Amino acid sequence: MHPKTLRSRVSSNESARAIDLKPEPSGFLLIWWLALHTLVVAAVVVLGAPWLLKGLALLCVLVHAIALAPERAPRIVYRSDGRIELPELGLDDLTLGPRTRYTASWVRFDLRGKERALLVLLLADQIAPEAWRRLQTALRRLRPSEGNDATAK
Repeated sequence: MHPKTLRSRVSSNESARAIDLKPEPSGFLLIWWLALHTLVVAAVVVLGAPWLLKGLALLCVLVHAIALAPERAPRIVYRSDGRIELPELGLDDLTLGPRTRYTASWVRFDLRGKERALLVLLLADQIAPEAWRRLQTALRRLRPSEGNDATAK
């Protein structure tokens, strides 16, 4: 008869409580990015300047819109112990910094690690609804020093 293999309840519970956030491209962010650049183009067109200068400005706006478009947020694993992992970037054991902010429609993670600090923005339309609800619940449990501190400005 084989001896029973004991399973650690802690490790199985920890993995069950981790929130795996796999962001998709945001439709809201795309619309905002296009609207912002459309507004700048409209301002340049009505500007009382020579067309050569307007053309150069429009070219700059076009280059900016394409080259500096917002990047997709990396996959985030938010563990129940408050630690965060960014597997795509090879970063583990990150913690939330005091500049972490959240609302019902977005979350800005201030991630602190040994090597560096990162800011990651997630919008509600990037994450599956169930994962978003779980993340919101976990963030509401934060202490003021971990984010959404009313006194911080």
